[in-house]
Amino acid sequence: MGISLNGQRKRTREYPTQEELGKLLAASQDPTNSRNPTRDYCMLLLMFRHGLRVSELCAMRLSDVNVTTKELHVKRLKGCDSGPHELYNGESGAIKACLVEREKMKPPADCDTLFISERGCRPRSFGYSSSYATP
Repeated sequence: MGISLNGQRKRTREYPTQEELGKLLAASQDPTNSRNPTRDYCMLLLMFRHGLRVSELCAMRLSDVNVTTKELHVKRLKGCDSGPHELYNGESGAIKACLVEREKMKPPADCDTLFISERGCRPRSFGYSSSYATP
C-alpha cells in the first residue's frame, strides 16, 4: 500500500494477484476453514473469474446456469450490462459438484437460487462478505 498526501493509506491495486487467489481458493476447499467447502470454492471461483458482486452471486438462480453448454447468465446490478458468460476451466465441474452438495442439503421446493445457506435458503450477501473479510 502507498501513502497519500494526507497521511492515510492508499491502495495500490484493486484486485488479488493470481498467487493470492490460488491461496484463497485452496483455503476455501479446506474443511477446517469452511463447513461448505464445495459451495464456497464454487462461489469464489465464479466471483473472481466473472467479476461478480456478492449480491449478484447470491441472487443467481438455477436457471442462470447451463453446464451442458458451459454458459452462465449474469444479471448485473447497478446499471451494468447483463448477459451470458462462458464457463472456463474447472467452473462447470465446480458448479456440478456444488449442485450435488446442494441436493444433499434438501432445499425447499420453492428455492431456486443456485447457492443456498445451511438453513436451505438464499445466502445473505452481508454474511458471505464477512466470512472472507480480512482483518
